Amino acid sequence: YIPVLLLVASLGLYVSGAVNEIVYFESTDTVGTCKRSYNLVTLGNALINEVSMTTDNAAVGQTWILYLSYVVLNLAFPILVLVLQFVFLVGWFFGRHHRSLERKEKMK
Repeated sequence: YIPVLLLVASLGLYVSGAVNEIVYFESTDTVGTCKRSYNLVTLGNALINEVSMTTDNAAVGQTWILYLSYVVLNLAFPILVLVLQFVFLVGWFFGRHHRSLERKEKMK
């Protein structure tokens, strides 16, 4: 049951990290206060927006590499790990179940 608990814990940590606020910015000027909050998903989208890609950005290619690195390392790899854990558990369960059926047939 430990692999199942590890999968549940990993999934819970990933989901809680994806929905919780990880970065919070507040700026105040004479007109008012601007508050921005980002979670794991929206932070990647904030890296690439129409302002950073059109307003005198001399490093557009590097900005895209930063965004793609963020998506791969923070979104794709954790999801891939969770899928691989699930596939391992399914294979482990059916392998164990199949072995127990073979033992029962041998006893007959």
